Amino acid sequence: MIDAVTTNKTDFFREPDHFETLTKRLIPTILERNPGRRHLSFWSAGCATGEEPLTLALLLNETGWFERATIQIVGSDVSPRAISLAQQGVYRERSFRSLPAHLRAKYFELQDGRWRIDPALHQRVTWMRVNLMDEARRKGLEIDTRSLSRDLGVPAVPIVARTGEGMQTLLSTMEEVITGQIITHPRRVQGPPEFQQAVETLARKVETLVPGLPNPRWIAIRLLDGDARIQQALVSGELAELMHAQQQADVRFSQKIALDGRQ
Repeated sequence: MIDAVTTNKTDFFREPDHFETLTKRLIPTILERNPGRRHLSFWSAGCATGEEPLTLALLLNETGWFERATIQIVGSDVSPRAISLAQQGVYRERSFRSLPAHLRAKYFELQDGRWRIDPALHQRVTWMRVNLMDEARRKGLEIDTRSLSRDLGVPAVPIVARTGEGMQTLLSTMEEVITGQIITHPRRVQGPPEFQQAVETLARKVETLVPGLPNPRWIAIRLLDGDARIQQALVSGELAELMHAQQQADVRFSQKIALDGRQ
C-alpha cells in the first residue's frame, strides 16, 4: 500500500542553492558560534531513493567537511521499496539532470547501463525506514494536514503505521479522488531553470503533435527521463491510445487498492 501511494520523486542536486547555502554558510556559522562543537547530524526525513542525502555527502566531501568535523547523515523514507533502492546505491540516467558532469565522473561508475555511487561515499549515509506520522505521534506532535493538503494540492491523510490509525480515512479519500468527488490540483514538479524551459518547450510540441492529451507536461518529463515506451508511442502515433489505456489501468489499480483495504 505505501509503495503504491508514494511518489519518491527526487534527483541529485535537485535544489543546488540549498546545498550551497548549507555547506558555505550554515555549517561554518554553526561551528563558528560553537567553538567546541565538532559533531554535526543531518536527517533527510523523506529521502525517497536517496539522491538528496547522497548529494549532501558528496558536497561535504568536496568541501572538506568530513575532515574538519564528525558528521552523521541519516536518510529515511516511509517506502520500503525506496529505501531498498537507496541502500543499493545504483541509479538511472534520470537522476542526474542537475549533477555536474565532473562530479558524476568522480563519484559514479557505469555498470550495466546504470550508475553506481562510490561505496565510500555511500557508506557516509545511514538508511532507515521511518513513518514520520509515527514519529510525530510518538513525540506528541500534531500535523496540520489541512494546510499541508492546501500547499500540496492533493489530500494529505495522516496514518500511524503501528496501529493502522487513519487507514480507513485514506481508503475513503482515495475512492473520492477516483470518483471525482475530490478534485486535486497537485503542484508541479520544479527544477533548475534549464530543466523547466526544456519541459515547457517539449510540452508545447507534444500538445501540437497530439492535441487533447490531459497532461502534456507529464509526457514531456517522461520523454526527458528517457521513457522508451512513451518515445515509441509518440513515433508510432499511438500516444493518445497509450495514455488512455494507462489512465484506465491507474483507475483500476487504485480501485483495487481501495477495495482490498475495505475487505
